[in-house]
Amino acid sequence: VGFGTFGQFLARRWVGRGHAVFAHSRGDYAKTAAGMGVAWVPDAAALSELSVDVLFVATSILSFEKVLRALPAPLLEKALVVDVLSVKAHAKQTMLAVLPPTADVLCTHPMFGPDSGRHGWQGLPCVYDQVRVADYHRAARALALFEDEGCQMVKLSCERHDALAAASQFVTHLTGRLLSKLQLQPSPIATQGFKALLQLVDNTCRDSFDLFYALYSHNANSNDMMDQFGAAFSELRREILDFGAAPPAPAGEIAISRTVAAMPASATVAISDLAIELKRQGKPVISLSVGEPDFSPPPEVMEAAHEALREGKVKYTALAGSHELRSAVCDDLLRRKGLKYEPSQVVCCCGAKQAILQAVLALCNPGDEIIVPTPYWPSHLGIPQLCGATAVLLETRAEEEYVLQPAALEAAITPKTRMLILCNPSNPTGALLPRAALEGVAAVLRRHPQVVVLADEIYELIAYDEPHVAFATLDGMYERTLTVNGFSKGAAMTGFRLGYVCGPHGAIKAMAKVQGNNTSCPSSIAQHAGVAAVTHAHGAFAEAATANFRRKRDYVVGRLRGMAGVSCPVPQGAFYVFPTVSAFYGRTAPSGAAPHDSTSLCDYLLREEHLALVPGAGFGAPGCVRISYATSMEALQEAMDRMERGLAKLCK
Repeated sequence: VGFGTFGQFLARRWVGRGHAVFAHSRGDYAKTAAGMGVAWVPDAAALSELSVDVLFVATSILSFEKVLRALPAPLLEKALVVDVLSVKAHAKQTMLAVLPPTADVLCTHPMFGPDSGRHGWQGLPCVYDQVRVADYHRAARALALFEDEGCQMVKLSCERHDALAAASQFVTHLTGRLLSKLQLQPSPIATQGFKALLQLVDNTCRDSFDLFYALYSHNANSNDMMDQFGAAFSELRREILDFGAAPPAPAGEIAISRTVAAMPASATVAISDLAIELKRQGKPVISLSVGEPDFSPPPEVMEAAHEALREGKVKYTALAGSHELRSAVCDDLLRRKGLKYEPSQVVCCCGAKQAILQAVLALCNPGDEIIVPTPYWPSHLGIPQLCGATAVLLETRAEEEYVLQPAALEAAITPKTRMLILCNPSNPTGALLPRAALEGVAAVLRRHPQVVVLADEIYELIAYDEPHVAFATLDGMYERTLTVNGFSKGAAMTGFRLGYVCGPHGAIKAMAKVQGNNTSCPSSIAQHAGVAAVTHAHGAFAEAATANFRRKRDYVVGRLRGMAGVSCPVPQGAFYVFPTVSAFYGRTAPSGAAPHDSTSLCDYLLREEHLALVPGAGFGAPGCVRISYATSMEALQEAMDRMERGLAKLCK
């Protein structure tokens, strides 16, 4: 039963030895059987009318149980049923559970196939275990079908077989499949060892992936072996990297992990340190680098924080946040965005950044690809690196208002793509994707159901000429979108460190598990204030703040566009502008300063004009600088004067 490649291989040998062989399979192999001298039985019911000594089941591992259950009961009543699967404990347990107690059960594993056994079976191993046998003479005759061919008969329990097979057969397939990912090719300088590796890849990949998966999923030992394989690779990698590497950390210092050490240093650190030092020296530094509103939260929020202290609301809340806050978030999103969530679909975190980290940890495996549009917020790049995922940078262009283009997204998606991070409105560009652009993104994603969307919508309350549209409201996107938001930007609660994420139950439950092993619940005081913010910061307060930001945006963009050599799109959200300033690279100031990139230009403006901006290099856009206009109009006016004066000093 089962007349695929291996079933035909066995039948051909036994017909050649004069045995009467009958065959049945789901596919139509009548012509193949006739050409081999095998009697074809197309109807399973007709099998019970045959007089057979032994019933060999030569199906795939994955279909084995289903095939057994479909066989006619009379055929099995007093039959000797023999499997030839590559996993044995599964075969044993299945046959004992499915077959009638009057049937004899013999487990075998001929450890060869059509390639290795095409010239004969002499000396090739055949493992067997007489699991339940009443007629030993019949079982001996069945085993003799292999023994008479010269097979090396190995008596092993099914459990012992699987332990050994995981460390040999599964490791062989795992190695071949792993090497196939390298796409190794023949070479004119190939050694015999390398040719052997190519042969291993060919042999293992010639088998179906179903077989490889079944060797893993239906052998309890294989998962442990794969873990050992991964650990051995990591250990060997560590030994290679350590061998001849820099000396260990000096006594008294702690060595840093490679993961963190490999992360690029912040491009803004040097500028920030210099700004602090200049301020300490009494210099009149104006900083347009801070990513937070320049006003306090609504009075109701401040009062709620005091109330929490007065009323003793200073204990742990539920891990995912208080029910009161999560319910308030759900009510707010339904009212303003048309998004319907239950409190069980919300996790409140210590800031939106924690929500992003937990989403990547919960949903992405090492090596998964995460698409990150550029220019990016640095943590959107750093978090995937920290979690072992691969960030795939997808350029957006100033000429297109930094709007993500569907064709570019389509080209970036591969079978390894697991997540798209969509920051809307954007930090650092201030770009806001309108509904039409979001629909274009959604249309691409509908063709790639494996891709999850992390919608970072922390700036959604600060939108100007286009209304903000929640990505999860688009057709088919609710079930695959994690909506990240918080209270830092719209409610000016940066120091409260309170954010949240909403999404499908399974993903949210996984993120809560991560949080349970991280910070547990956010501050109870911040949560109480957050309830007030949802109630009071999303109406007149937000409208007034946005109108204030709009005036400042219009002023800054107007000034920048009036500076020769500077180009600047008009941002539609957040409180940043992201002008292109690369025309000034390579120019020299009277002082001798000669900026050659965004970092050195920001250093020049800070030293000579006492103006602190953020280099675009830190956002994946080396031709730009980021300017926050979340400050007073007086400071902006002076800052623009200083910037214009500083740039004018740079001569071609």
